[in-house]
Amino acid sequence: MNTINRTGKRSLKFEGELLAIVDGNYREPEKTRWHSIFIWQSEGDKSVPIWKRQKKLVVSIIYHSRLFRELEYSDAEVFENEASAAEYLENYDFPNQANIGIATPEFQQRELDALKLDWKHLVSRIITKLGHQTIH
Repeated sequence: MNTINRTGKRSLKFEGELLAIVDGNYREPEKTRWHSIFIWQSEGDKSVPIWKRQKKLVVSIIYHSRLFRELEYSDAEVFENEASAAEYLENYDFPNQANIGIATPEFQQRELDALKLDWKHLVSRIITKLGHQTIH
C-alpha cells in the first residue's frame, strides 16, 4: 500500500507500481528550491472485480525548499489516462513558492521564473522517461 501525504488535502492511498521519477535537484545539488515528480500506475478500484478494473495513473508532485521558514509542499492526483496526466503536468500552476518575506518583488519574480523553467524541463524529462509505455 502506497500513501502520499498531500498538503492541505487528505492523504492518497493506493496500491500500484512506481513507473518514473524525476528530481529537479539532479544536476545542481546546491539548489535551494526544486520539484520532484513521481508517476505511479495504480491497481484500480479494489471494490470492482479484477477483470473489470481499470488501471489509473497517480501523479505526485513535491516542492522542496532548504530555506528557513519556507515549507515543503506536496500534491497528488489520479488520472484515468495518460493524456490527462500529461496535460495536468504541462499546465500545472504551482503555488507561488518563491515568496521570501525579506526579498524584493524583483527577486521573487526571478525565483518564480527559474522554478517555472525548471518545471518545464522536469515535465519533458518525465514524459521522455515514460516513453511509449504510458504518455503519448
